[in-house]
Amino acid sequence: MANNKILILDVIEDDLNRLAEIVESIGISIVKADSQQSALVQCEQGVSCVFFDPTGESINPTELYGQLDKLGLPFVCVSKDSSREDVLNALRSGCLDWLDKPVEAEAVRSAFRRVEKRAKISLVEDKQKSSSATGRGLIAEIAKRIRDGNVDLPEVPDIVKELNQLLVNLDVEADAVQAVVERDPSLAARLVATVNTATYGGAYWKGQITDVKACVTRLGNQAIRNLVQTDAVKGMFQFRSPAFKAVFDKMWRCHFMSACLARDVAEAAELGEVEEVYLVGLIHNIGELFLLRVFGELFQRQNNQVLSMDEVLDMVRDYHCVFGEALVKKWDLGDQFAFVTRHHHDLKMYRDTEDESGHVKLMHCINLADQLVNYTGATYYTKALPAPSLQESYQVIEVDADAKEKLRHRAEEMYGELFG
Repeated sequence: MANNKILILDVIEDDLNRLAEIVESIGISIVKADSQQSALVQCEQGVSCVFFDPTGESINPTELYGQLDKLGLPFVCVSKDSSREDVLNALRSGCLDWLDKPVEAEAVRSAFRRVEKRAKISLVEDKQKSSSATGRGLIAEIAKRIRDGNVDLPEVPDIVKELNQLLVNLDVEADAVQAVVERDPSLAARLVATVNTATYGGAYWKGQITDVKACVTRLGNQAIRNLVQTDAVKGMFQFRSPAFKAVFDKMWRCHFMSACLARDVAEAAELGEVEEVYLVGLIHNIGELFLLRVFGELFQRQNNQVLSMDEVLDMVRDYHCVFGEALVKKWDLGDQFAFVTRHHHDLKMYRDTEDESGHVKLMHCINLADQLVNYTGATYYTKALPAPSLQESYQVIEVDADAKEKLRHRAEEMYGELFG
């Protein structure tokens, strides 16, 4: 990645920070200024390009245009309430592009491409080669920090442990499960809200479920355990950065959608305990959430996002199975969970015809759920991950044409609710 820096000048702090975060997510270093005087000091110290709002209070655009011209610096104007005259004056003075507030990431990327072309400069050089090396270095650092105990692997929440212990007894009364859940009123409310969503299957209930007692009575103890686990897993991952939070929100919706679809696939194919399959569907990509959180914390501590968000996701895509398996083993979820988490993108493992454990068939079930999520367009990766095709997995688990159509319809229904 190039050592170029972009100066962002804006007297409005929220606007300044929004643009700064977008530029950093692209993978370009920035320096900030909230006054014309401090901006010129930064310019003299060396920057490659300037983004600023010429309509800001205390900004003298005519004077600033002239000073930037003397320094030979290309610049882009960013403004909300600008007149036609403002734009024309800026363009006459050498402005290479004009962006309207609030700025959007794609508009900023397009502006960088135009600046590079018009000013004949390269703001990001040898990006792919450099970022790949940087990413591998960060993965190695993360692994070392985990080994040294400097990165905490998330612990299973106490309420999940308590429910798991309670449900060892298959004959446990529903009232006992209800009592555990209701000790956390906010959790109970979220649980009731979740079971009534179309994604989870709420459209098929006879009347809306309104309380925890009805949840337990109508869905069963294992389903309640899974819903509590779902809520707990989501709560493990918190993000300060709006950019990381936005990716997490999309990632989490995809994970929940995949879990619900995995349960539907298991039911259609009569693969056994559908609630167990739901949980595998929810957990098998847990390494994605963990790595996203660690990258977010790392950049927060360093006060510098050294990789763009696309590059972060490349690292998450390539390494999430390894880190996910470590988490599953720490949580002692068993061999089946560990196997699926580690190998669900390993094509060789899918073709193990001598598998007697049922792990490979389960992986095909989970793969179907993931492929159906991708079919709807709910993805966060620019490059597809290795996996069997929908048709190949359908053949393995022997789903008929009617079931396929119902699953496709369910995927579209879920997408509409979660992303519409």
